[in-house]
Amino acid sequence: VKKLLKESQKNQHIKDKMVGGLASLISVPEKYEIAVETALGNAVQNIVTFDENNAKDLISYLKTNQFGRATFLPITMMKPRSVAQEDQKALHMGGCFGIASELISYPKNIENVVSNLLGSTIIVDNLDTAIYISNHTKLSYKIVTLDGDVINPQGSMTGGSRKNEAVNLISRDREIKTLISEIEKMHNLVKQKSENIVSLTKKHEQLKLVMNNLLNTQSTLQVDYATETERLATFENSLKEVLEEKTQLELQRKTLAEKIDILTQQLSSIDELENSAMQNKTTANKAISER
Repeated sequence: VKKLLKESQKNQHIKDKMVGGLASLISVPEKYEIAVETALGNAVQNIVTFDENNAKDLISYLKTNQFGRATFLPITMMKPRSVAQEDQKALHMGGCFGIASELISYPKNIENVVSNLLGSTIIVDNLDTAIYISNHTKLSYKIVTLDGDVINPQGSMTGGSRKNEAVNLISRDREIKTLISEIEKMHNLVKQKSENIVSLTKKHEQLKLVMNNLLNTQSTLQVDYATETERLATFENSLKEVLEEKTQLELQRKTLAEKIDILTQQLSSIDELENSAMQNKTTANKAISER
């Protein structure tokens, strides 16, 4: 089986003749994995084909290439099985989960195959429930517990411990799908982080450009500031000189004002002297005239 499945990956002619390995075509809830795989037995490794001619060609291919033997499940030849209507009430008993084919999911095109293999298999919680339902359905169906114990039609029972190393194809397939999903999530996460890194790198470059512009502006402003500071210092020095000159001029003005006051007083005294002299002259002339 492994050789044939491996060959189908590189040989399109072989791939076109098969739907796939049964284990890879069905999806089983983890709770029912042991029960479903026990119910299927070796059939879990069987290969589903589209019809009996495909199966015949693949058997011929195995013989020609000495690839061993395999069991094929042609969709067109598989007859559906079911639980009879009069036994349906047993499905509602406590501890019964239902018909195995209805507890799993699969592609619509292999419904006949799944129904043939699991349509008359009932899954229950434990062996006590299995015995109870088996007796009420007249030993007509295969009944499997969650632990993998089985009551077969006609009454034979199979059970016991399971080897830890036993290969569980269904759970392994689920784990592979889970891992693929996790890898895909990680891939998407890495892709998202990579896009974020690219975006942040662009923003970083933009910020560097803005920072450089700000630094250049800062340098220009520092030069302008130094220039204006120097101009201000020059202006303050000039203002100081002007103020000093103003103070000197104020002193000079005050001194001149004092001199003007003195001169004014002197002129006033001179005017008084002149007036007195004029009066004396007039008096003198008058005295001379009277003589």
